[in-house]
Order: sequence, then C-alpha cells, then structure tokens
Amino acid sequence: MKKMKLLALIALLTLGAQTRYTAANKHAMKVSAFKALCELSGELKKEPAVAAQTLSNLLSQAQKYRDISVDLHILASQNETTELAAAAPIAFLAATKAHQLTQSAATLAAKTAHAAAAASYLSGFIDQTTSIFEQNQGSTDHCIATDSNAKHTGYAELAGCLTAKNTHPAITSAGPATSDLKTKLQAVGALNGITTASTSSNNCMLTSTQSGQTGYGGTTDQPTTMLWIGGIMSFGGAALNAGAFPRTASNIGQSALVKAATEAIAAAKAPEEAADAEAAILDKVADTTSKQTFTDFDTTEQRVGQSDKTTQHKIKGADLTKLAAKLKNYRDNQGGEPKLQKKRKDYLKTYSRQLNEVTEHCQPMECEVRNPTKAEESECNSAGGDKNKCKNLEGKGCTFNKESNKCELKKEMKTELEKENQAGTGEGAAGTEKQGVNCSKHTKKEDCEKENEGQKPGDKAKCGWIEEKCKDSSFLINKQFALSVVSAAFMALLF
Repeated sequence: MKKMKLLALIALLTLGAQTRYTAANKHAMKVSAFKALCELSGELKKEPAVAAQTLSNLLSQAQKYRDISVDLHILASQNETTELAAAAPIAFLAATKAHQLTQSAATLAAKTAHAAAAASYLSGFIDQTTSIFEQNQGSTDHCIATDSNAKHTGYAELAGCLTAKNTHPAITSAGPATSDLKTKLQAVGALNGITTASTSSNNCMLTSTQSGQTGYGGTTDQPTTMLWIGGIMSFGGAALNAGAFPRTASNIGQSALVKAATEAIAAAKAPEEAADAEAAILDKVADTTSKQTFTDFDTTEQRVGQSDKTTQHKIKGADLTKLAAKLKNYRDNQGGEPKLQKKRKDYLKTYSRQLNEVTEHCQPMECEVRNPTKAEESECNSAGGDKNKCKNLEGKGCTFNKESNKCELKKEMKTELEKENQAGTGEGAAGTEKQGVNCSKHTKKEDCEKENEGQKPGDKAKCGWIEEKCKDSSFLINKQFALSVVSAAFMALLF
C-alpha cells in the first residue's frame, strides 16, 4: 500500500514537471535585446549631466554679460568711453540681458532637476530588470543567451546596466554635453517583431507561461501578461519570438515611463533668449580673443535704456567695432583673468561704498535726483568740529573732513552746489538750459516729446517724460546706467 502511494506521488510530480511549462515562453532572451536596453539606460544616465551643463552654461552666459557691463562702467569711470557711442547702450543691454538669463536660470533649475529624476527613474527600471535576468544564470538553465543560443557570460554588452554582478554604473554630474537618446529609443523599438528568444533547450521562469498564465509560481486568477519596465517589455501567452517588445520605433515614446522622461528632458533646454540676436551681439562683444568686426544692429530704445519706448534704435556697426576693440585692449592689459576679476570686484566694492554717498533720494526701484541746497551746506558747517553731530547729519550730505577737522558738505555735493550758483548768475538763470531747451517747463507728455523732433536715429533725446514729469534726458540715462551697475553688482554677489 505504501508502495502504491509512493508511485502515485512520483507520477503526480512527474506530471507536474511535464506541464510546468507550455510551448510558448520558457526560453532565455538573447543578449542583443538587453544590449539595446542597456545602451538606452546608459544614454539616460547622461541626461542629468547634460541638463546640469545646460544650466551651468546659462549662468556662465549671464555672468559673461554682467562682465561686459561692469568693464564698460570701469572704462567710463576712467573717461575712456567718451568717444564710444555704443558704450552706454551695450552696457545697459548687457546688464538687462544678464538679469533676464538669470531669471530664466531659476526656472530652468527646477526643470533640470525634473529631467534628471525622470531619466534616472527609467534607467533604474531597465537596470533592475537586466540584473534580475542576469542573476538567473544557472549552470544549465539561464535567462540571458548569446545570439548564437549559448549561455551568455560577461558584462561588456550589458555595460549600460551592469558592470559586474549586482553592480550598476553610477550616475555622475559630469559628462558629455549631449546625448543620443532618440537613436537608442528607436533601437529598442526596433526589437518589436523580431526573434529575441533563444532556441536552446533551457528553461527561464521569467519568460515562461503556465496554462495561459505567466509562470511566476501560481495559476488561478493571475494576469495573462506580465509587464516589465513599465510595459516596454512583456511576457504572456504569445510566443516569445516576436511578442516581448510590444512598442515599435514609432510609438515607443508613448510608453508612460519613456514619455515622462523624454518630455522632462525636452523641457530642460536653454531658453530662446540665450540664442537670439541680442545674445549673438553680446557674445561677439565678449569674445576678446581676436579682433571683431560688426554690422549695424537694430534694437529698440527700451532695450538699450534710451527711453521706455519700443521705437527702433540702430547701433552702428562701426561703433560696435570700436567698442569691442576698446574692450579687448582693456582686458588684454589687465594681466590675465584673475587680475581682471579682482579689478571688477574692487570696482563693485567702491561703487557699493559710493551708494551711501550719492546725491539722490531713492525710493524702492525709483530714484529721483536731489540737488544740494545752501541751507544744507550751512547746517553742515554749523556742526563744526563735533564728529558725532556731523555723523547724524550724513543723511543731509555732511561728512567730517579729517584734514580740516570740521564738518562740511560732501565734496561732490559742494561741486553741484557751486555749479547751481554759477548757473543762477549765468546763461541758465532765466530757467532756460544752456543747450536752449528747458524740459521742465512742459506739463504734457506730448509737448515734452516734441522737443526731440528732427533728431537723427541714435541721437540722445533732449527731453524725456519720466515719472509724470518732463526732464532732461541725461536724468534717464544716468538713472538707467546706475541701475545697470546696481544690477551687475548685485548679481555678481549672487554668482
């Protein structure tokens, strides 16, 4: 009786073994399929570095434009730009463009992080799948075969996924500036409809089916198809020869994980303003490695700080060529990049100190010229040798002169006051400016702007409608020139 039971058990086990697999999927996958997957994974691992490089390039480009603006301000402080008609427009444009690109970089930073995460996520799916198949390499049965149907060994063809058993290549922050993701995706899509199964007589539980169910240890109520890598690879009741890769080269991009990665990567690109006509001009101005020659550049008054209008403004090619030559000569004479950077920092430090000494009363984002008065000079003088009292009057333009040991109106304010006194007894005493234009008499914008009629394109405007008042255009130029320095200084501190 015991013998009969034993024979029955053996028969049952034998039958189970015979029906464990169907004739559909039970073979190893050819290594060529994993090679295509791992090359895709390797390409995805480049994307974080590519995205980071794009962001780094954008920040470097912004800094390059800030350097143009600061260098031109330094030249202006040395009275080296009086013959350069393009100096003020280019300095303003460079500072404005630098600010614009820096704002774009803040947006790009989030997109860069998203692209890196999405690419790494998909790469991880591919690597883990490859690792599971590679771990199932027994002495006879195996899950990865050579294209000649033998057991696959080694990691050369799996290098994008595995460098050794259970060892995946690292994702680094440094790498090539570009990747060939599209080509690698199409190579995986090209696996659709071709033979990917080994014909050798081995068994692979990872690709097997059992009574119409995938063979992962159960039978009843299991799905007929198992998806791997988010559906890029799948196994079901169909023969492995042509059914493991359902996506084609034309629609593999619609796979959820692939779509998420490719869309995130596409979004992490440099903005259009980094390669527009303004950028091209500024890049050429910044390139002081050789002599540059320019043609006329058409922009607007608004973009170069001449006014708030979008009226066309032409910067002559000859003026740009002269400006670039001046900038090149200045930079060449500084003794190398470290000394050039030090000079910029020293200038910005000096300018920062001068911000406490300017003769302007400033509200947030707006500045209005304030002329010193005789009463303020008298108040400074009244403090005499009292340093503390003089310090309390700094807001009115007073400073303690260590040589005379007494409180005085600041030198630059005293100079302005002397000019006013001279104007009060000279040509401008009757409220008419020396140039014959009294901008302040106009109370309407239309009348103010009529003063500029008949001027040639590129000429400095005589009057400008500024803060609901008609003012001399030099106010606008000085204000915008100052703001561009502030912008350059502030951004230099940030980066």
